[in-house]
Amino acid sequence: MREMSPSAQAALLLPLDERVRYLQISRWICYDYAEAILKDLQELLEHPKVLRMPNLLVWGDTNCGKTAIIDHFCQGYPPKQNGEEEADVVPVLYIQAPPIPDERRFYSLILDKLRVPHKTNERADRMMCQILKMFPKLGVRMLIVDEIHHILAGNLQKQRAFLNVIKYLGNEALIPIVGVGTISALNALQTDAQLANRFEPRSLPRWRLDTRYRQLPLAEESNLTEKEMATKLLDMSGGTIGELSKLIRRAAIETIRQGREKISPSLLEEVQWIPPDVRNRPVA
Repeated sequence: MREMSPSAQAALLLPLDERVRYLQISRWICYDYAEAILKDLQELLEHPKVLRMPNLLVWGDTNCGKTAIIDHFCQGYPPKQNGEEEADVVPVLYIQAPPIPDERRFYSLILDKLRVPHKTNERADRMMCQILKMFPKLGVRMLIVDEIHHILAGNLQKQRAFLNVIKYLGNEALIPIVGVGTISALNALQTDAQLANRFEPRSLPRWRLDTRYRQLPLAEESNLTEKEMATKLLDMSGGTIGELSKLIRRAAIETIRQGREKISPSLLEEVQWIPPDVRNRPVA
């Protein structure tokens, strides 16, 4: 019997324009690799304080679902008002790495996210002192740095300096740090033996179709895991979950508008879609 999520069942009864709107909104898709990383993050968050806190590096291709996993995890630990205190409790602090490996900009991003007033031209060491003072006050138990491969945007000296910043922050704050990025991030962290030992890598491979598409409000089963469909979807999407999810949502919208209520190989031919390898090809 076909399995459909409660929200998809409810969306099936909506008018066409509202069903299309339902499909246009990105939704969490859970799968084995994501569940494993979420489990690792939870264990890391609950890890007791030790002199050398363990860290994690989640790496994979662009658009393979790394940020979606982190966002899903962070939703379980939103900032909370600390009673009568003015400041929030921030158990998980999520930031994006600055576009270049700049120590002061990194500290400023952290303080901005914590809503801590500071001078943008303040000395880096004073900003670090602010951070180390505010982390325990605000209950910060984990720092997640997305796009950590940005450290490669600077010269070798800046890269090493930024890696030292991460190392020092982890040592002094005694909280786990999670880096998220591409394979470039893995290569960068491996240039520092101490960081390589502390950041346990978790790769997010390209997508393999399974039976978890329960959020498609279509009246008929599309059989997305059958060989012909699965092969076509993977070829068109390039195998990353971000592209695959986008393609399936677009195909579902097309079949709803046509009144066919089912995604088929022939319908995929009608979808306005440029494969990522073509879309990202340099212009001659």
